[in-house]
Amino acid sequence: MTINSQAGKHVSRPLWPLRLLQIAVTVGLIAYILYKVPLGDAWAAMLQAEPLYIGLAVISLLGVYITFIFRWHVLLGPIGVTHSFLHTLGLGLIAIFYNSFMPSTLGGDAAKSYLVTRGHDVGVAQVVASVVTDRVLGLVALLIMGFAVTFGISLPGIRELLFGLLAVALVFFLLVILMARAGRGKSAHPQDDSRRHWLGTVIEKATETAQALVHYRKYKLHLVAGIVISCVGILIAGLTFKLWCLAFQFDLSLAEGVAITVAMSVVTMIPITVNGLGLAGGTNIVLLAAAGLGEPAALAIAVLQRVAVTLLGLLGGALQLLPKPYRPTS
Repeated sequence: MTINSQAGKHVSRPLWPLRLLQIAVTVGLIAYILYKVPLGDAWAAMLQAEPLYIGLAVISLLGVYITFIFRWHVLLGPIGVTHSFLHTLGLGLIAIFYNSFMPSTLGGDAAKSYLVTRGHDVGVAQVVASVVTDRVLGLVALLIMGFAVTFGISLPGIRELLFGLLAVALVFFLLVILMARAGRGKSAHPQDDSRRHWLGTVIEKATETAQALVHYRKYKLHLVAGIVISCVGILIAGLTFKLWCLAFQFDLSLAEGVAITVAMSVVTMIPITVNGLGLAGGTNIVLLAAAGLGEPAALAIAVLQRVAVTLLGLLGGALQLLPKPYRPTS
């Protein structure tokens, strides 16, 4: 990342202080979680879980990722990328690999974008626009599903938390829309003063997002389809939480599962830990405990879900060992 000096030069901004802060917060959160909920208690709860429901939860989790990868596949068509969905699925698994083993969730986006540009006559800006728009449609679906389920749950504190998180996400989304309509997407580099301030980062991200939306403004059907697909994916994610809870003899409603999915998704957008480690698990434990599940079982669910996602990532890593089209070599 660079900022413009008064002389008009680009000066590199060191990222290691931020990385050290993320690592420190990650370690601190994980240590606090294990202090509050001993790992031995979670292991004991895991040994008593129903294997059938664990298997169903893993299959459902795979369905969540397949659904969201299909959303991106729909958005690739308007930019001229017409490969099969199986090919896009492979790219999505590779993205999960990089997201799982690199200290940034942007690693997966960069990897799959590079592989698409390498295999097709399409510009980098177009592929990046598809990735950013994919994330925006996910955010829109989170807002829709989040506000919908808040009227169908009665969990103490979770409704208020969900409203607060959705309000922040809604403000960001409205900022993006306003910038897209105003044509602010033409410049993705705010001035020095704003870049040095957290508000400048928000404006920069909103500007980049506005650029992507401007690119897709002629493909409204694809955008609507992407939102619908996202909502289906969120429903499947809610079902996944329900299945995890059934494995530990706790009946979580589908609406509560969707509410927890939305809350976790919004919270983990905050880049204060490495790949959401600690933050995702802690949010998982707090929300499931508020729903009535014991903290050891909630921690066990967080661990099992992280392991399942990591295994999916390893499958994506294995695809990198194959010859074309997945190996990123010239």
